[in-house]
Amino acid sequence: MISDFAVFAAICVMVLVDALVGLDTDKLQVPEKFEASCWLCCLCYKDLYTISALGKKLMHVFVTLLHFYIILFTNQAINQSINQSINVFHEHAI
Repeated sequence: MISDFAVFAAICVMVLVDALVGLDTDKLQVPEKFEASCWLCCLCYKDLYTISALGKKLMHVFVTLLHFYIILFTNQAINQSINQSINVFHEHAI
């Protein structure tokens, strides 16, 4: 469908309009080299082992929650389909 490519088409059209009309729009500035400028990054470099250990624990919590929600939603979908099939069976029985 054409709607699958709507964002891409809009970007292409606007880039063409910008180039043809000659608008003075801001362009993406790519830096020459990468430098960490955040103070949080500097803290991570000092105690990398602790940060990585906390990251691992946090990932375990997220995976556990994801697993729980997958089971919950699968169970809900199965129960909903079973209830729908029971309702259809009762409608035909009456």
